Amino acid sequence: MKQVLVYDDGQIDWNELAHLYKIAPLDNKNPDDLKISFANSMYKCFIYNGDKLIGVG
Repeated sequence: MKQVLVYDDGQIDWNELAHLYKIAPLDNKNPDDLKISFANSMYKCFIYNGDKLIGVG
């Protein structure tokens, strides 16, 4: 599958991102808090493998 970089958070599934943080393990993150954090970030990148979120920065 092709990996895709997305720089806009308009279509992000925040629950999927919270799950990614949990399994990383980077602690439990509230999806609403992640949305606020990334909305306030000037630079952001979401990495997908097909339709699955596999990374973020």
